[in-house]
Amino acid sequence: MALADDINALSVPTPPKKYQKHAEFDEHGGTAATGAVREIVTDYDELLRLAGLDPTAFRITGKVSQWTKTHHDRADTYSFFFQFERITADENTAAAELAELIRPVKPKARGLAHGLPKVVCIADGQIGKDGPDADSPETLESRYENALAHVASIVKAERPRVLIIADNGDPIEGITSSAPNQIATNTLDFPDQLRLWQRRLTQTILTLAPYAGKTIVAAVPSNHGEVRNQAGKVGWGDHGIGIAKTVEEAFDLLGDANLNIEFAYPETKYDVITYVDVEDARVAFTHGHHAKTVDRIPQWVANQAASSRSPMGGASIVCHGHFHQPGYTWSRGREIISCPMFDAGSPWFTNLTGEWSPAGIATFNIRGKRVHDLRFVEPD
Repeated sequence: MALADDINALSVPTPPKKYQKHAEFDEHGGTAATGAVREIVTDYDELLRLAGLDPTAFRITGKVSQWTKTHHDRADTYSFFFQFERITADENTAAAELAELIRPVKPKARGLAHGLPKVVCIADGQIGKDGPDADSPETLESRYENALAHVASIVKAERPRVLIIADNGDPIEGITSSAPNQIATNTLDFPDQLRLWQRRLTQTILTLAPYAGKTIVAAVPSNHGEVRNQAGKVGWGDHGIGIAKTVEEAFDLLGDANLNIEFAYPETKYDVITYVDVEDARVAFTHGHHAKTVDRIPQWVANQAASSRSPMGGASIVCHGHFHQPGYTWSRGREIISCPMFDAGSPWFTNLTGEWSPAGIATFNIRGKRVHDLRFVEPD
């Protein structure tokens, strides 16, 4: 049954003129309203149809406004007002989204956000790394921005009530993380690696957070993020965690009321798992390098879950990086997501396993305690 089918059967108040059903056109598009409906509508195509518009010919732009009338003896009445524009036949949607959502990056007021909780996982950017697919740092950043634009289109359309942006580790290549002469083959020195990862993480948050009711940024420690010298690991510091905390402090200082952002980290400096409880599900994030090989991940997760000290026991969804390949596994009642990389290529991994995969960003929704609509989003 259509959302508006039951309206005539019940006495409903007349919305203010702005919210009465209409579609007014100008040379670019116009304004429209759905008229009275009996439930919250978050799907943009459905909003257009309720206003008498074809979703294949028009799209909603900007903020959707909501009028609500509360009833004590039945469901509330709603109406939604929005601006729309025509979709041209020759339009390059990805390029348009890129221009609108990425350049320049600036926060926008949040609209209605009632969609399913959503997770966006970034892993193994290893900024500064040389490799078989290496290009200039500017080109690699452009590829990331293109993939981010596609993700932003998805988040904008779905308007999740909770958005989790996860750094699943190895955001930078480092200069002492794999060999004494590693810096000789890198494309960027260490300060530039840190600077560009800080920019990428900030850009990702500013691009996606305005379309969610609440955003949680999760960060995990990783092997390339470890503080090391030529002899190996030094202490428990992690550059990825450090940059996430720097970005968190920057948002705290800005105090932007339009963005509702929290950050999540491992409970102690000794832990390698960051978890986020969202509605009735616990999602655990970890880099994955402690499992040694990707086929050992399910057993490593099970071992962690068996420990009374680990938060893994309550997790129904686990996300990891490190192995530079997208994947999905069901193990012992848990869903395990392997995130694709976004670096310049990994000859060590290809030489070791023969495996190779394209760069990408993993996204999925949470419905109940399950993964829903898993996607691996690649740049054009």
